[in-house]
Amino acid sequence: MPAVKANAAAKATPCKQALAKWLAGPGAGVEAGMAEKVELIGLCPPIEKMDSSLAALRACRHLALSTNNIDKIGSLAGLESLQILSLGRNCLKKLENLEAVASTLRELWLSYNQIDRLAGIEKCSQLRVLYASNNRIKEWSEVDRLSALPELEDLLLVGNPLYNEWKDNSALPQYRLEVLKRVPGLKKLDGLPVDVEEREAAAKNIPHSARHWASHSLHYSTHNDTTIAAQQPERPALTKMSLAWTWPGNLTAARKPSGPSQSATVSWIAAAAAAFVAAFRVQLLQLGSTILELLGATYLSMRYFTGPTCWLLYGFVFWREPLLRLPLLLYHIYIISPAGCRAIGSCGWPWLMRSCPLYLGQARYFRGSKIVRTAELDPSRRYIFAGHPHGLLGNAYFVSFCTHLLGFDDLFPGIRLSIGVLDLNLRVAFCREICLLHGLCDVEKSTLLARLRQRPGSAVFLAVGGAAESLLTQPGCMDLILLRRKGFVRLALEAGADLVPVIAFGENECYQRSQLVPGSLADRLQTATKAICGFTVPRGHGRGILNVKSGPLPEPVPLVTVIGAPIRLPEFKGDLRSDEGQAVVDACHKRYCKALVDLYDQHKDEYAPNRAQDMRFVE
Repeated sequence: MPAVKANAAAKATPCKQALAKWLAGPGAGVEAGMAEKVELIGLCPPIEKMDSSLAALRACRHLALSTNNIDKIGSLAGLESLQILSLGRNCLKKLENLEAVASTLRELWLSYNQIDRLAGIEKCSQLRVLYASNNRIKEWSEVDRLSALPELEDLLLVGNPLYNEWKDNSALPQYRLEVLKRVPGLKKLDGLPVDVEEREAAAKNIPHSARHWASHSLHYSTHNDTTIAAQQPERPALTKMSLAWTWPGNLTAARKPSGPSQSATVSWIAAAAAAFVAAFRVQLLQLGSTILELLGATYLSMRYFTGPTCWLLYGFVFWREPLLRLPLLLYHIYIISPAGCRAIGSCGWPWLMRSCPLYLGQARYFRGSKIVRTAELDPSRRYIFAGHPHGLLGNAYFVSFCTHLLGFDDLFPGIRLSIGVLDLNLRVAFCREICLLHGLCDVEKSTLLARLRQRPGSAVFLAVGGAAESLLTQPGCMDLILLRRKGFVRLALEAGADLVPVIAFGENECYQRSQLVPGSLADRLQTATKAICGFTVPRGHGRGILNVKSGPLPEPVPLVTVIGAPIRLPEFKGDLRSDEGQAVVDACHKRYCKALVDLYDQHKDEYAPNRAQDMRFVE
């Protein structure tokens, strides 16, 4: 969504003042005329006009002005080296004044504005990347303008009315073909690579009837040769006939074409065969996409049982392979030893699992999911991200922070975020390595401090409410256990880290928790599990695999993770357990609670419009 003016009376920040502030802060030590990357993002009060002071950025290659209130692209004269222009999350309505940078501009980021026409984009002949998602583009004629950009290879149109219309009709594969017919040079469309089959199908100029077959029930009949001839004028007009399409593809003609030439019959057969192949490919793409979504959602639900599964695998290998018993035993002794626990805090493993292709299905399953950044994070500081609510399984945090799906690294460059999980997950053979490859760590104080002190920009994420809060999960509600949770504040004071509030809208809507009768056997087992193991297995259900109303999969709701502004805490060198230290902890905890409430109030109407009640601190 474009930026919204929260206070009409607040004076806007001029570009000159914003630039001076940047040169005094992140750009310190660099002259304006020599800076290659300038970020004037999310200022308060925001920038409303681009003025001539930007002309001083003669060497600037990347100019970021996103998350402001700019309603018009001002003059870009003087920016002779500009290659990337970021104007996302503003109030732009059209493109203008791009002539000055048309010969150098390579990437244009315009997502979350109010643009309905792309007139003027034709001048940017060197443009390779265009991000224009969540605008107001609704006509194919605007996409036609992009055919004048020979270098364009990455296009993003998600969230526009044009895209949503095809999405609502479950016809995204056909939408992609329509775009590729107009912009055949694309290598990536709406975040997904363009494959060979799509490119070939678009190049063959698939008839509208074939697309109709593919996107509906694959049963189509036509009796109007004039309409077909108008859609494909280069092909012979068909005489009156009736086509019946039955999966996997019995194409029959009740009456053959009665044209005077045999070539007309051959052309008709070739056209029918091409339509069949194209429709078959489209169906395969749709089937593959559906399977990928289900696999991603299934893994997301079943990851709760990764530990038990690894225990079974460990036992099976230990039993079946006598030669591996001693190495496996030594390995297990190591991971539960103090040395193995300390190694987790200093682990520098690459987080390879965050790029797992299986997670692409999760992005498609939870359509509309995103990370909302409300402020920048200084990569020279350390941070503790505190997440609310815990939810049944914490799906929003996994998608946002344990994968690269929502672009956390792009939104917060220089921030290396570790995710704290239950200690038991890292005391299980094989499961420990899976966690480390995701960037997870246990929530022992020594481990968290070691992770925070690894380097500037280090951060850890904690679901503050824990297992107890998962038992409060209910759709439409956000009941938090926070009033007596102050350990994360002590950790921040000891590590010299800033606190960052995080709210996951949609997390509690993933599952419907089953209510247990107090004192029942199930209730006693749940309580005993939590007391003994430190975690619980709350009973709940989502949706089934084959559109069954109840099942193990989460509901496909948008997961919106809102990350608030950092709260810098005062330095305290004394004992945090003393009366003086406890007073500091209480004051910082109170500041955090207020910031969390303010963050919720700012975004609740946009991301939780159907809530049953507002956020509450119940304990």
